[in-house]
Amino acid sequence: MWYGQFLCMEGYNSTFIGLIMGGPPIDCFSIKPALGSDGLNLPSIQYMVAGPNARVTATFVRTVTNVGQPR
Repeated sequence: MWYGQFLCMEGYNSTFIGLIMGGPPIDCFSIKPALGSDGLNLPSIQYMVAGPNARVTATFVRTVTNVGQPR
C-alpha cells in the first residue's frame, strides 16, 4: 500500500496530502481503494513471553522507507 492511499482512506483531503508529502495535490478518487480495515499491509512484530511476570529483552530490526521528498 502506498502512504497516499492510507491518507485518502483516513479522509484527508487531496491538498493536505500533497502538502504533507511534499508534492502536488493527490486525487484520492483516482487511486485504487486500499484493502482491509486500515488499508495497511505491514508486517507484524511480536515476541512470545513465557508468562505475565517474565522479564524479557528483545531487539527488533527493520528497514524504513521515506515516503516523501528528502529534506
